[in-house]
Amino acid sequence: MANRRFGPTLGAGVVIREQDADKPIQPAQLGVTAYTGIMERGPIGRLFLASKKKDYQAKAGGYIPESLLPDCAFDFYNLSNGAGELWLQRIVDGTQKAAELVLYSRHPIRQSILKIIAGYQGDLNPGRWAGKKNIIVGEYDSVTAFTLDTGKTMEVNEFKDAILRLSAVPGKSYKVLSNDAAGVLTFNSDVDLVTDIDGDPNQLYSLELSNDGRELSIEVLDGLDSPTTEFGLVAYLNGEEVKRYDNLSMDPDSPRYVEKVINDDTGNYYFKVEDLNSGTVTQLTRPANVYGKIKTVTATVLTADIHEVQASVQNPLTVVGVDSLTYGGSVKRDTLTLTCTVGGAGATFTVASALQGALPNLTEAVAYVTNEYLADFTLNATGAEFTAGDVVVIEFYPWVANEFAGGVLTPDHVNARRTRFEIVSNTVNTITVKTGSDLTAVGAINDLFMVESPQSLGGGYDGIEDVDDTEYIQAYDSGTSPLNSLFGKNKGFVKLATPGVTSTAVQKAGLSYAEAKNYGYRVEIPANIVDEQSAEEYINETIGRNDFGKVHFPSYAYVPNPQGEGLKLSSLTGAFHGREALVAKNYDGYHKVAGGIDVTLPNVIKLPTLDKVLDEELLNPAGINVVKFVKGNAIMWGARSLAIDPAFKFVQQREQLSHYENIFRESFDFIIFAINNATARSRLETSFVTFFLPEFAKGALNGNTFEDAVSIKIDDENNPPEEIAAGNLNAEIKLKLAETVERFVITIGKAGIFEDLSA
Repeated sequence: MANRRFGPTLGAGVVIREQDADKPIQPAQLGVTAYTGIMERGPIGRLFLASKKKDYQAKAGGYIPESLLPDCAFDFYNLSNGAGELWLQRIVDGTQKAAELVLYSRHPIRQSILKIIAGYQGDLNPGRWAGKKNIIVGEYDSVTAFTLDTGKTMEVNEFKDAILRLSAVPGKSYKVLSNDAAGVLTFNSDVDLVTDIDGDPNQLYSLELSNDGRELSIEVLDGLDSPTTEFGLVAYLNGEEVKRYDNLSMDPDSPRYVEKVINDDTGNYYFKVEDLNSGTVTQLTRPANVYGKIKTVTATVLTADIHEVQASVQNPLTVVGVDSLTYGGSVKRDTLTLTCTVGGAGATFTVASALQGALPNLTEAVAYVTNEYLADFTLNATGAEFTAGDVVVIEFYPWVANEFAGGVLTPDHVNARRTRFEIVSNTVNTITVKTGSDLTAVGAINDLFMVESPQSLGGGYDGIEDVDDTEYIQAYDSGTSPLNSLFGKNKGFVKLATPGVTSTAVQKAGLSYAEAKNYGYRVEIPANIVDEQSAEEYINETIGRNDFGKVHFPSYAYVPNPQGEGLKLSSLTGAFHGREALVAKNYDGYHKVAGGIDVTLPNVIKLPTLDKVLDEELLNPAGINVVKFVKGNAIMWGARSLAIDPAFKFVQQREQLSHYENIFRESFDFIIFAINNATARSRLETSFVTFFLPEFAKGALNGNTFEDAVSIKIDDENNPPEEIAAGNLNAEIKLKLAETVERFVITIGKAGIFEDLSA
């Protein structure tokens, strides 16, 4: 409480003393809900808000088979009619990987210049959603009818749905059903690899995981304002544009510096970038999807060299050449390191492949032919012979067949960057443009060409195969949980849930967290419990009672399958919370229970309990509310909590009081360090009265008069000198909370013989 004084202190004149204004208590948001669980995407270790369905889809993705949280989130949006807000905490097992893409510079010799990483507002956003694409080539260790041991360490199911091809079985492929951490692949039981291989000793295989159209892809453009010195990036998610940056720079001193613009963008939920440039910044120090020299060109076909050579030789007169290249359709991106072991004419080299490991030795001037995943080539030296210890590194950058289709080609990007041609197809090293074009009118051998076409990220991994209770319990740790960030945002009473997770340990952790933070936790009774006695035993003997818990039975129901025909057994948590948020909005508070014949669940088609009439005489006293059909509608029925304290058996009173308490916890920092006197106490009382008057007016508080409903005591009696000296200022508030009609009792009887019934 600040007071200001204007005017003379010792001299004569008018003095103005400005009294601090009263501090109103701000009402908190209603219908705040927070879910913890597995999602398709989203940041890790951080709470994020998705207030609408489109917001959720942008930040967290869509329906996934591994979790019911998305189903519940969409139910929340659909049944809340825009009320409330939904916060999300994503769960992973720690093995997750963010998909990546490295872009190269526009220099004739390729340089890694910019890394695109699946991200969320500068944080990582791991998972397959951005690109599961991955390739392994090697020789397998062993094989059975429907398993194959690659001999490589993997994450569990990292290559699920990948395609295996065997050199020994040309023309046939196998879809991976699963893989373990030791790299053993499993296929459907109708596969018989042993029979197909038929004793062929060739153990070479390729394992390729493709994105199948579900990916984040990046298109690189010339800058809109400064096309010769800057560049643009466009991001596409599953083919739809989601983010565009028209003017970016690789110069760290520029206000358009790519790392700052993209990584600091709070509206970017899709990717972050890492500047890989370590040298000076020039116009060539800009990324491109594809940039290189023309090797040959016809009217409609451009052919390029898709390899580069770097040599470290002891005799500077040695000129290294790689020629006679033949690219097969299966050639893969690879780096070969050739190390000379015997120099002189016909020098011998060991060969190490980044993709395949050790390969057969190479002899200078002799065609090097190994397998279909590597280009055939010849290594030559002129001017001086190779000597032992010389190292030659060959980088191969084959293109994915037809990945440029629909993009554009600029044959001479240096001198005619505005002349562009539509690409219809490509091979590993050729680009074909529309019939009727004439590339030779613009481009010639050794001209620098550029392709603008989205490139997909790869290598993403969800990291959910080993998720267990531990991750959820940690997420509900009262000291470290990301949910703690809700405090200080004036969210009032927050409703928590772990949709689709009925683990006893997890639900107990959720209840404990709710109790510690004055929030609420919705318990789910497992879907396989379909009778009242078992439901009551589950709550009282397995989960345990808690003043901050709430439950409906059944907690699951059959709803229309959102991804296809038929019905799906799904958690009703999102539907419950959506309706509760709507009722809170309509009544401007939590004093009205979300229950009754008008609180319908329109998505419910069938209950696991089928047509059984539930015994509410057993369930209601146990604090178990029910879902039932009335006149063709599934409705929420009940007003009970799982309270231990009988004073809070009605759930709305616990929610209402917690809402008030959480508001007050965040509303009175202004009084801390103020002068502890009667003036301060008077202003606080005014703040409380101002807050509770509207609550009384809307029926949240019960009484014939405001004084009957609300008692506020902040006076000398509860603030004696010893309390003031201790730094305490005490306020005592007693509220008569709104009650709920749980039974309507009608007394009826026949009139006596002396009563007049004529009326």
